[in-house]
Amino acid sequence: MKKLLLTLLAAAVTLAAAAGGISSAAELAAFAEAVNAGGDIAAWQDERGEVHLKADIDMSGIKRFARIGNFEGVFDGEGHAILNWKTDGGLFRLVAEGSVVRNLVIAESCSMKVSDDGDDALYAGFVADVNHGILERCENYGSIAHRSARSLHDNYVGGVCGMNKYVVIRCKNGGDISSAGSCLSLAPTAEPRMYLGGVLGGSLGRSLPGAFVAWCENTGRVGYSGAFIVSHIGGIVGYNMRVKTKFCINRGEIVSAARGVEEGSDRYCQEMAGGICGMAKGDVMCCDNFGSVTTRGHAYSLTAGICGSAHESLTVGDCDNFAPVTSTSTYQASVGGIVGLSGRPVVVSHCRNKGAVRFDGTSVDRRSTAGGIVGDIYAKRDAVYAASVRDCRNEGDVSCGLGENTRNSARGIQAAGIVGFINGNEAVSADVRDCVNTGRVRSESGRAGGICGFASYCDFAGNENLGSVEGGGALLGGIVAAFENGSVRGCTNRGDVLARSKGQAGGIAATTWNGGNSRIESCRNGGVVKGMFGLAGSILGEGRTESDRVASCGVGGGVGTAAQGRDAAPKAAPENFDQFITGRNVVKNKAVVDRASCYYWDGNN
Repeated sequence: MKKLLLTLLAAAVTLAAAAGGISSAAELAAFAEAVNAGGDIAAWQDERGEVHLKADIDMSGIKRFARIGNFEGVFDGEGHAILNWKTDGGLFRLVAEGSVVRNLVIAESCSMKVSDDGDDALYAGFVADVNHGILERCENYGSIAHRSARSLHDNYVGGVCGMNKYVVIRCKNGGDISSAGSCLSLAPTAEPRMYLGGVLGGSLGRSLPGAFVAWCENTGRVGYSGAFIVSHIGGIVGYNMRVKTKFCINRGEIVSAARGVEEGSDRYCQEMAGGICGMAKGDVMCCDNFGSVTTRGHAYSLTAGICGSAHESLTVGDCDNFAPVTSTSTYQASVGGIVGLSGRPVVVSHCRNKGAVRFDGTSVDRRSTAGGIVGDIYAKRDAVYAASVRDCRNEGDVSCGLGENTRNSARGIQAAGIVGFINGNEAVSADVRDCVNTGRVRSESGRAGGICGFASYCDFAGNENLGSVEGGGALLGGIVAAFENGSVRGCTNRGDVLARSKGQAGGIAATTWNGGNSRIESCRNGGVVKGMFGLAGSILGEGRTESDRVASCGVGGGVGTAAQGRDAAPKAAPENFDQFITGRNVVKNKAVVDRASCYYWDGNN
């Protein structure tokens, strides 16, 4: 009798210990089978109805494991890890709406190899393939290798989650994520897409109200060498649509080398790569990037420290990039320290770039851009609000190679300390305000400016350039190389503007453009300006139309030719400064200059 009581007591203790928890791989497998069968899971739940891991789970002895299907409830890993797991998908296929998975770790000993079947969309993440609930404090250190030879549909792959619909918070990825997927060459309207991210692959347009990704971190390498029509590659998330991204950090290297969809085809791919997001269609706030970002494919490459592309009505604010951003695309590129390409009324504010920004690819007959903050801005014709860059600072060097460029028009190469290229429209002008550049800007072709390369329908106000602007391009400006239908007001250039013998140069602007209606007011130049004889000026090199105006400007520094040494360039002085306001080629210089309102400036405030 006594022996029986002891046996029963021991069994009771064992059951009590097991209640509400999972302690082994066998128990995890049994739990998964129960969930997938729609059975009762009370045996694994505690008094609150939650399921907890009670120990690290070693999967090496499990030959067959049916991944958890539609999970409803709360699953708490308690910081325990899944070990030695080889899989073709996430632990949870779907975390249902209203459900939570938290405190779960996927160890470095785990690995995932995943490929779609060509007929359906693919979702893959080590914790969850798809999340409609909350993923909190989950960590992945396992590697993921994605291979899809002939995809017909979208693929979502992320270290923690493939596709997210609601909340991912305080999650980390330390595993390397790679993809070599490709799609069929389809009709022009068909665009199978790749969504690849360190933490998440991407989000859907049907995301739940209030969805966000916050306080997440990636330290793993994210690499792409596929041939999807469009690919989105991000240190945190490949693509976020109407999902806010905030307080995230990327420390992993981001590399994309998109291949052509079909050899010999005239269809090109798009690759969007960013330290935080490949593409954002929701606010990106208070995020930092420390990992280098590189694109080197045959594609239209949108490359940036924070967002490769930002599109729709959103704000990229209070974000910093500390790492180099480089594109060697052999097709076309928009490269930025913060944002590569900005479309619609995107506001970029209070951002800082400290990394080198470089385009060193090929851009024979297309526009390629590099900017310390934004590579390229355009305003859709149906935009209600203007695209805007405000209170941003660039400290990184910005450079462009020759790029085999054959045009110096709007399709040429543009490099600048803040924004490479801006194209607003008659309805809504873009604006760049209160920005500072201290980095060196250098371009071997096209246009280069301390603040902007080229701008149409844009207003500049309160900007300052302290870095040198150098190169063999046709147009170089301390603030903007060329602009039309806009204004430059209250801007200061203190950096040297050094063009080669055939380049036009201006301390504020090299030239106004053919659209006219360009105004330079209350600006100051203290840098040395060197360029083509007669087309270099302390304020403006060349004014192309009689509707262009220069007024109330402080004239300083020096103006000389490319053959003269910097110190040999004639200097502006109180008695002769009016001779330096614009280039001396009176035949080409048509701008109206209010000389009486201009004054000598010695470089002091």
